[in-house]
Amino acid sequence: MPLRRRTRQTGPYDARHMYNRCTTAQCCIDYPLSCSPMGMYAHSEHQLFLQGSNMKNWTAVQHQHLLELPALLEHLPLLIKDLGFCFYAYTFICPTQRDNKTNYPAGWLNHCEKHGHTPHEPIDAHCRSSSLPLLWTAQTFRSAPEHWEIAQACGLRHGWTQPLHDRSSRSSLSIVRPHVSVSIQELYEKAALVMWLGELLHRASIHFFSQPSNHQAPDSPVCIA
Repeated sequence: MPLRRRTRQTGPYDARHMYNRCTTAQCCIDYPLSCSPMGMYAHSEHQLFLQGSNMKNWTAVQHQHLLELPALLEHLPLLIKDLGFCFYAYTFICPTQRDNKTNYPAGWLNHCEKHGHTPHEPIDAHCRSSSLPLLWTAQTFRSAPEHWEIAQACGLRHGWTQPLHDRSSRSSLSIVRPHVSVSIQELYEKAALVMWLGELLHRASIHFFSQPSNHQAPDSPVCIA
């Protein structure tokens, strides 16, 4: 009797698993290759990073390629999607630079630009004094309920922020999605990867902005949240 070919079950970081969890049209519009199981292998530029879709199994070559900030930021949307999230915000602050990179919805960015950046925002306040991950919940935003209400209306509902600090600079990486709340189990499973990715971004930013040719004027105010 011929042996039956077993179907491999999808794990928590499997590319097809992440595709099944992608429930927002915006994700598919912004990153159609990463939302399509077949498309993930169609684009040669991203093939190295998408095969297997599992950051824990990356090779030394893959890690080495992401040591430079431009390359890392280019692939950041795909890396965030690999973790099961649609939106991200990365902020780097040092004495001479303030840099923000995000794919947050336009409605949220317009809100931040209109109201400006204040040190009293809950997530910013947390990032100034802590290196622990901060879950996005109503309790987190209890001091700014209007802020939280607008964020939810824009699809920024479930996720967390990972702050990082050193002697002269700090940064934060937020990963957010509109659906599926973050369980404690998921936080435990992915917190180390998010921290590692944030550390990678932080170190790459320090190296990049240490070069005078890369100094630039600060971006427009963008909420760290």
